[in-house]
Amino acid sequence: MMNSNPFACPQFLPVLSIADISVEPVLIVAPHPDDECLGCGGAIALLRSHRYQVQILVMSDGTKSHPNSIHYAAPRLKQLRESETLAAIYGPLECWSVLY
Repeated sequence: MMNSNPFACPQFLPVLSIADISVEPVLIVAPHPDDECLGCGGAIALLRSHRYQVQILVMSDGTKSHPNSIHYAAPRLKQLRESETLAAIYGPLECWSVLY
């Protein structure tokens, strides 16, 4: 019986260089602040080392992660998450936040 999942046998997947598969600009979409680093940090570093333009779209501002925090009220947490995201990504990037 043939498995229709191409990732079931990764040894049969084609091995390509980043130059073969990448088109600029590269857009990384992250649901929450820091997800772009946790999920795609290696890919971002590799792309930047090859001087690819990387754009990051963060879909939330991170303020709902600690809703009852005394020390991190929503405005302060928003500022902290934005600064963490920008500090984590080194280089000339474009970074947006879509706030909910």
